[in-house]
Amino acid sequence: MKYLLLSAAIFFSGFAFSQADSSKPNYMYPFVAASVGYGQNLSNKPVNNVRPFWGTNGPTVNISALIALKESYWGIACMLGYSAPGFDLSAYAPLNSDTNKTNTFGGGSAGHYNIYYLMGGLNLKLPQRTTRGALEVRFMVGPLICTLPAITYTTHIPQGPAYTSYKVYTTNVTSATSSTFAMSPGIGLGHKMSRHLAVMAYCDLIFASFKFNTVTSTNSYVSSETHSNISESVMSYVNFSATLSYSFGYIRPNIMYN
Repeated sequence: MKYLLLSAAIFFSGFAFSQADSSKPNYMYPFVAASVGYGQNLSNKPVNNVRPFWGTNGPTVNISALIALKESYWGIACMLGYSAPGFDLSAYAPLNSDTNKTNTFGGGSAGHYNIYYLMGGLNLKLPQRTTRGALEVRFMVGPLICTLPAITYTTHIPQGPAYTSYKVYTTNVTSATSSTFAMSPGIGLGHKMSRHLAVMAYCDLIFASFKFNTVTSTNSYVSSETHSNISESVMSYVNFSATLSYSFGYIRPNIMYN
């Protein structure tokens, strides 16, 4: 992944500066923006407990900014964000307790992931002329911190030759936090409402891999067991957000603003 990120950064940087044209006026200005939205896990349902991400969906918020490159349609984008996907306990618990397909998941509780990220990269505005509407493409990389929620669930284990009775086990998994490096390609559609204000709709993907070091304790009325566990998660998550941005300076195209 490191080589992929480095190659992408070199390509975008070279292409950005090659697009600068001193014969053209500025078509982008610095701006700040605030976004709220909704995120969704894109990972397939895992079939084992290797490299899973157990997120579902949840709210997302971020603040972002753009440093415009002079006489170019490119800018340097940065974003500070937070996402809170839910934890899919109904998929996690049976897979981690029902090895022989005879145990029964009895229910439980789990919170949500807390994901914090700081991204930076390049932003391209299209079309390359001043219009009310615009399309933006951006590619960012940066650090990401993810917190796994504490998890509790029960398991019914059949007993006896005829499986007419069962034991109830309660499993508790501690919360854990992991930090890593993530990459985020994104695309946005916008409409300029006035000289300084615009509304945007963004779709940003987040790809990351991280490890959680947790402690799992399993208890029944006759026994208890505790052990440490290191699990690796690979996340493919998409955020959809609505954005209000404020531009510093204004473009003077031959269009009329309301």
